[in-house]
Amino acid sequence: MKFAISGLALGAAIAMGGCAAQAATVLVGSSAGFAGERDALFETLTALGHTYTTTYSAAVDIAISVSGHSVSRNALIPYIQVGDWGDGNISDSYVSIPDGSAITVNVTGPSALLSYVDASWSSRGFHANDYGASDFIGYATSIPGLAEIVHEGNTYSNTFAVDDDNIYFGWNVYGALADANDIQLFSNAINYLTGDAITAVQTSTVPLPATLPLLLGGFALMGAAARRRRARA
Repeated sequence: MKFAISGLALGAAIAMGGCAAQAATVLVGSSAGFAGERDALFETLTALGHTYTTTYSAAVDIAISVSGHSVSRNALIPYIQVGDWGDGNISDSYVSIPDGSAITVNVTGPSALLSYVDASWSSRGFHANDYGASDFIGYATSIPGLAEIVHEGNTYSNTFAVDDDNIYFGWNVYGALADANDIQLFSNAINYLTGDAITAVQTSTVPLPATLPLLLGGFALMGAAARRRRARA
């Protein structure tokens, strides 16, 4: 399952390819700290056609917890945790790596969640957008995963793990520092947990204004898709 576009991150606007775009309402953390992480997450969610809120309501489809912006687990909605901040049901641990270090992500699937993703690509650890001293590699400790990370000859297994309506990522998968494969996998995870079709994410050929390199305007969302939310206990 090859990801058909180049390894661009968010240097261009993002649109959904192949079929109508699907939107979710995402609950995110409201902390004022780690603004770089918050802004990078918001930009990516917006580019993928989703809306975000910091307040739980019946309209929320999914919760996403990232570095510096933890979200409490609510059993009524599915949950994505990126890194060590969060309250998901997947136990995890982490190691620090030098800030700015390149890591290699290798898929160890198979899974429909890995659709449109390359078998291997280069990325960054979590806390990449707003920390400074270090990046980090995280991994699930309670269940097997669908990907591994290699850094300086060391292999960390189970860095992408799925347990019912919980998904764990142990590296950076959003913002301008993410690879196109990261953005695709992040999109896949959201669509999978909300019961929507997994579709290819395409980068636009229209560049963003130089003064606003992360401005995510100028992308087209093709129509509206009917939601097929999964039944939850």
